Amino acid sequence: SSEATDESATSASGSAVTADDLEGTTYVSTSVTGQDLVEGSTINLSFEGPRMQLSAGCNIISAAYDVTDGTLAWTGEPAATMMACPDDLMAQDQWLIELFQVAPPWTSWLRST
Repeated sequence: SSEATDESATSASGSAVTADDLEGTTYVSTSVTGQDLVEGSTINLSFEGPRMQLSAGCNIISAAYDVTDGTLAWTGEPAATMMACPDDLMAQDQWLIELFQVAPPWTSWLRST
């Protein structure tokens, strides 16, 4: 499983973020430090029920997740749609999958919408 933590990952009450805090939320990033996004694309992360969905401009990547002590972790193998997109967007999808496999500090590059 992949995990992502950030010491600043706290809810409005100051406690660690939980899956309940994320339920029904969507985060969008128009830039990522250390990674050039394909022009005009965004990174989208949303939480619906037991699944986290990611998108980098082409396919939708989805997996079961949980948050334990403020740590976001995929609890299942990610599945993705299989859209044929331009090579740069396909590469960005792959980058996003790999990013979550190495446990990024996810709250530092996302803003709520």
